[in-house]
Amino acid sequence: RPLIPLVLRATTETPLLDGLIDSGSDDTIINAELAPVLGISLNKCLRVPLGGIGSGQQIGYRAEITLIFKDLRYEYRSEVLFASIPHFSVILGQNDFFQHFNILFEASKGTFIVTRSRLKS
Repeated sequence: RPLIPLVLRATTETPLLDGLIDSGSDDTIINAELAPVLGISLNKCLRVPLGGIGSGQQIGYRAEITLIFKDLRYEYRSEVLFASIPHFSVILGQNDFFQHFNILFEASKGTFIVTRSRLKS
């Protein structure tokens, strides 16, 4: 699986987490269990419907945080969705992660390469 280490920051920071690079996800989705770790109250966040995660439709909670990729020496602020996502802490989606980075998946080698996009600064 294409996992990349990152830290999340809002009021506080998380420890180092693995983010799943997911070209099939529009938005970056953070496991809702991390909201209190970041000092975010989901009750104060805008509720939005989510589709495509598990069975049925669920609710996501929109908040702005900073995503920090220390290995890539890059960070950016983004609106993300907090939701119940089993098995993952972070799913990195197209609307932000793919705007900041180019990702080359090499299935035959079982590897992937992430480089900074020249379109964003």
